[in-house]
Amino acid sequence: MKQKNILVLLLFLGFPGQQLFAQERYYRLPVTVRDTSGQSLIGVTVRVAAADNISKTISGGSTDGEGHFEFRLPKGSYILSLTYIGFQSVSQSINVPADGEFKVVMRNGGTGLQEVVVRGQNKTNPVKNLEMGVQSINLATLRKMPALLGEVDVVRSVLSLPGVSSVGEGSSGFNVRGGNVDQNLVLMDGAPVFNTSHLFGLFSVFNPEVVQDVKLIKGGITPDYGGRLSSVMDIRLKSGSPDSLRVSGGIGSVSARLSAGFPILHNKGSVFIAARRTYADQFLKLSSDENLKSTVAYFQDFNGKMDYQLSTKDHISIAGYYGNDKLGLQKDFTIGYDNANAAVTYLHEFSTGFSAKTTVLFSQYRSNLGVLQEPQSLMSKQYIKQYTLKTDWHYRRNDAIDLAFGLSAIRYDVNPGVQTPLTDSSVFNTTASARQAGNELGFYLNNTHKFSDKLSAQYGVRLSYFGAVAAQNGPVYTYGGVPGKELFPVLTTEFKKGAAIKNYGNVEPRVSLRYLLSESSSIKAGYNRMAQYVHLISATTASTPLDAWMTSTNNIRPELADQFSLGYFMTKRSYELSAEAYYKTMSNQVDVINGTEPIGNPDIEKDLVYGKGRSYGLELYLKKNTGKLNGFVSYTLSKTERQINGVNNGDWYNAKYDRTHNLNMVVVYNYSTKWTFSSNYVYQTGVAATFPSGRSEFQGIIVPYNNGDLRNNYRYSPYSRLDLSATLFVRHRAGSRFSSNWVFSLYNVLNRKNVYALYFKQDNANPNKTIANQLSVIGSIIPGVTWNFNF
Repeated sequence: MKQKNILVLLLFLGFPGQQLFAQERYYRLPVTVRDTSGQSLIGVTVRVAAADNISKTISGGSTDGEGHFEFRLPKGSYILSLTYIGFQSVSQSINVPADGEFKVVMRNGGTGLQEVVVRGQNKTNPVKNLEMGVQSINLATLRKMPALLGEVDVVRSVLSLPGVSSVGEGSSGFNVRGGNVDQNLVLMDGAPVFNTSHLFGLFSVFNPEVVQDVKLIKGGITPDYGGRLSSVMDIRLKSGSPDSLRVSGGIGSVSARLSAGFPILHNKGSVFIAARRTYADQFLKLSSDENLKSTVAYFQDFNGKMDYQLSTKDHISIAGYYGNDKLGLQKDFTIGYDNANAAVTYLHEFSTGFSAKTTVLFSQYRSNLGVLQEPQSLMSKQYIKQYTLKTDWHYRRNDAIDLAFGLSAIRYDVNPGVQTPLTDSSVFNTTASARQAGNELGFYLNNTHKFSDKLSAQYGVRLSYFGAVAAQNGPVYTYGGVPGKELFPVLTTEFKKGAAIKNYGNVEPRVSLRYLLSESSSIKAGYNRMAQYVHLISATTASTPLDAWMTSTNNIRPELADQFSLGYFMTKRSYELSAEAYYKTMSNQVDVINGTEPIGNPDIEKDLVYGKGRSYGLELYLKKNTGKLNGFVSYTLSKTERQINGVNNGDWYNAKYDRTHNLNMVVVYNYSTKWTFSSNYVYQTGVAATFPSGRSEFQGIIVPYNNGDLRNNYRYSPYSRLDLSATLFVRHRAGSRFSSNWVFSLYNVLNRKNVYALYFKQDNANPNKTIANQLSVIGSIIPGVTWNFNF
């Protein structure tokens, strides 16, 4: 009986019966892959071939999130091969079982043109990986894609992928599968980034010189991620060169950038630093026009990272970022906003397949708006700060037990807004929203299970808790009233600083399944529930850097989302094809009543309304990876709606970022080793907008208004744009470490004036007529030139 119980326990733990009684003994060959700075390399292709026939692959796959992969092989001699884009391939003879554990350090390929990959878990085989909603773009393609003013931009490139969109140029952030911009978890070396844009969305905060790796997940989100509803963009930064000085940079039409990496402490560590700045404002100072001379318009950012290998099993990394924007006229107004974050990560490897990572994070976003003209002078400021402590553990025993688990603790400090007069003669008084504070705790458990050669699954759960606490002594109001109208306090409670106001808890299950139809095709299905405890309050069609962040409170409940997805994936020769369908429901969605101005509003919660949302669609993606002519086509057919109490008469209406059709085509032609040409075409259904449905007369002035409380009752005209670029690779003497290239680009070749916004007013020539004025952020062809170099 005892032996029977032991056998049942072994089977439960994932020991297949054929391994217990197999005639031929198989040995474990654990492989760990890291770069020269000690960072894990995810998605490295690993294969084992017979020593006497290297063309015959015996087994293979890709490394996991900790850079691990494990073979089970009979005794013998083999050739182990590893390949990874941007790194030198590795091939080495091994003996089983004599060699035991095998650790590999892969070195950078040195060209600097293929180091960044926007990818999923296994970029080389989308058929066999478990994650859904993930596409890949390597930096070689990204650098060749046409870009605004020649500035390579990771975030803007993601907009070409299926299921991803924005409301247009001049908008901050991006929308994924019907989610708002604040529903994307954007991480820079693990630290959240609350605003991803420079210059109101024309550029992103991610300097291409510093990005090592980008992973975008739209569906099947694993439980180690939490806090947002729609997607995860996980960005890892480059580390410095561990053996020599490496420098790269570029000079473009609007900005210059420079980065350097070098070893420290006898090559046991490395340092990487980078900076970028626009310089248009420096040229404006040379103008004889006083208005232009006083104009301020620039952004800048700085990155730094230090890595140190404490031992063969211990690694520490310290990374930091600061970036800010400044815009204004000296005598009229000023706008400023900045991001800052820092991350300290300690990684310890107990044994092959068992490791732990502890991370301390800090993130901050601040914005301000100043009006300098009297008597309306004022300054409005707001911020959000996040402090995080987390630990992540990974334990792999066999194909049935591949566990990831961890804990996280987050502290939020939020000031939704304070408005102060700049002079005594200002007509404004000091007003301030109540500061907010909150504590978020999370625990997750996830297992990757290979049931058979065809069927694999990832399943797990995230348990999250949020507690809203008083940030200062004073009253806390509970609002009530008619939805869609200004609310009023129905309960006032006095709290002391640090006292608990309201607690929330959520269970967030996640599961992904993959079934191989053949070696070149598979079907996948997934479900995930997500909870979000911080919210971006916006009253405009396009999100702006001046929108205010708020935590969940006694009035604002956590947002929740449930997403189901189903997909078909196929690879054939150099082609990849995927088709994914999804359906997502959202609850506790936050919006504002008509006419609300969040900036400087001391009681913004009284002007909020709540409801639900839904989004569903089909995403198609076809990619050609190799050959002189390559690229990809993506198409999304989707619908995104909201139903908010007190808005649109309680009926469902189109979300402001709903686009029925979204088509992107990227074509790259490698004409020669010297020249590469590329094009990018975008077609999208126009975004939804609220137009006046009637008009009234007030003191002889015709005023357009919306009759019937309609929301997003019309659409702008379709968005269409064609971009072209050419890249010239400069030849240098043989053996030189120096390399460079020129990128020439034309943005908006069709000279389209795509609608950003429409404004309605009375026609001066005919007062009985209302006219619409169109605003286009980009309304002409914009050329760009950039010179890139590295050595």
